[in-house]
This record gives sequence, C-alpha cells and structure tokens, in this order.
Amino acid sequence: MAKLGFSDHFEILDLHWSAYGALIEEAYHRDMVIFDRRSVPEELLPKVEADLVRIRQALDEARRVLANDATRVAYRKSFVNTFQLKSGVELYMEKGETALLRRNHREAMDCFKRVLELDPSQVVARQHLAGG
Repeated sequence: MAKLGFSDHFEILDLHWSAYGALIEEAYHRDMVIFDRRSVPEELLPKVEADLVRIRQALDEARRVLANDATRVAYRKSFVNTFQLKSGVELYMEKGETALLRRNHREAMDCFKRVLELDPSQVVARQHLAGG
C-alpha cells in the first residue's frame, strides 16, 4: 500500500473513511475498469503492466478488507480515533438534515448511511432512511 503512495485502503479506492459497503463496491469496480490492461494502448502496455498488476492487487486487498462490515469497522478503528468518529457522525447528520431541507434526497440518504456506518445506534438517521 505504501509503495503505491496510499496511507490506507479507503484512500486506495479514493474514498473517505466513512464509506459504506455500496460505495466500496462501486469504487472497486470503477477502478478495476480504469486499471484494466485492456484500457491501455498496446504500445504502452510493456511500460506499465507491472504497475497495473500492483495497483490491481492493492485494489483487491482494499476490497477484501473493506467489503465485509466487521473487518471494515475494525480496520477503520485502527486509524480513526473516537473523536474523529463522533465528529463524523455529527457532520454527516448536519449535512443530511441540510440536504433534506434543500430537497436533495440522494445526498441526504448518503449522509445518513454514513452516519449509520460510523454509529449504528443513531435512531434519527435510521428513521430518515426508512422514510420517516
């Protein structure tokens, strides 16, 4: 991971550490297409093929760690402290409420999913996602 210049598995997938399962899968599949050897012009392939292999291995490892809810939570806790988690919950709750006021339901739902990702006990976020 460090060899590629990334500090964590979320960063490899170009995601914030509050990302939830669906975002991880979406980012993984997007990046696997981008770094597919078929997307590289044939004349450049010999120069970049080893890098593509390393990148795809890093993407696979990131997905392996982050796709499972339990391993993702444990991994996140290994580098995100309690204050950051609490601040993230507060920030995404506020952003979600603001998005609802602006009638941006897609952004609101994303924010509330992030809240539940960081703190599954958040009743208000769960109610918003349930449509209430």
